[in-house]
Amino acid sequence: MLPAEVFANTSEEELEIVTEVRSKLREDPSLEPIIQFLTEDADNAPPSIRKAYRDYDWEEDLLWYRGKLVVPDSEPLKEQLLREFHNSPLAGHPGQQRTLELLSRNYWWPGMKSTAKEWVECCPVCQAN
Repeated sequence: MLPAEVFANTSEEELEIVTEVRSKLREDPSLEPIIQFLTEDADNAPPSIRKAYRDYDWEEDLLWYRGKLVVPDSEPLKEQLLREFHNSPLAGHPGQQRTLELLSRNYWWPGMKSTAKEWVECCPVCQAN
């Protein structure tokens, strides 16, 4: 079980996001083999599979990649994170690099860099400045 300190500086919005991530993980078919490996087959898997998935962990019904929470392929969930780390008053509409930096401190998904770049490029507030 993860200690409470892991989530000590987490906003209520982020806690809701973690709950949503947990509920959507098993709905993402691209993550199914990784989750199955980590929860059922790790000891019996061939070395090539163990090597391919060595950077992943399964803890508290959450999938982690190199210590960062894996976000399933859910556009609403990714948009919620982008709003939290780019559009929110605390974030203050940072540029592409800073938005990616803030996101990638705790979260990961394939293509996150291009998603963040596109989000900032399409942000009406940022484009007005």
